[in-house]
Amino acid sequence: MKKFLNSLLKTIEYILKAIIVIVTIIVIFNFIQIRIMKKDYPNFFGYTVFKVISDSMAPTIRKNDVIVVKINDQTIKKQDIITYKVGKDFITHRVIDIQDASYITKGDYNNIGDKPIFKETVIGKVIKILPNFGVWKDVIMTPKILIVFFITMLLLSSTFKDWTKAKYNNLKDFRITNDSIIEGIGEDDEKKKS
Repeated sequence: MKKFLNSLLKTIEYILKAIIVIVTIIVIFNFIQIRIMKKDYPNFFGYTVFKVISDSMAPTIRKNDVIVVKINDQTIKKQDIITYKVGKDFITHRVIDIQDASYITKGDYNNIGDKPIFKETVIGKVIKILPNFGVWKDVIMTPKILIVFFITMLLLSSTFKDWTKAKYNNLKDFRITNDSIIEGIGEDDEKKKS
């Protein structure tokens, strides 16, 4: 039982550390692409993510959802949802008509279609919608919040590790009583029995 608890605690510790490393890599990658390379959006191996800030695509996509967009997807057809850039804004709407050099789009919640957009302004096709994930995207992409998260995870990991070592370090064996309560038999208990 002691070995099981130790392996469980180590597994939890490794998972926490892996989460910290993955989130840190994502934030650094995002920072480099947007702040240093001056890109409009990060490109994660042909995909990007956007936080939705309006309900123009409700009920399909709502405000604070996060969408995953496949960049430069050439398979866009009618009824696909695409993200495109107009000025400094990114718009995500459904394709309702395809012309030679442009698309006609419309938000599901809107009554009328948008002006035609040139195919060159299209970022890509929406392939996944993550409902209400916008708050987590803000956390992952904000360096100040990431630092606080990182420090909290380190402190939690350290505290958890120290607590479990202190709690179970002197236990030599475990036994289950009639009430199915796990009791530890420490070295002091063994000496009293002898």
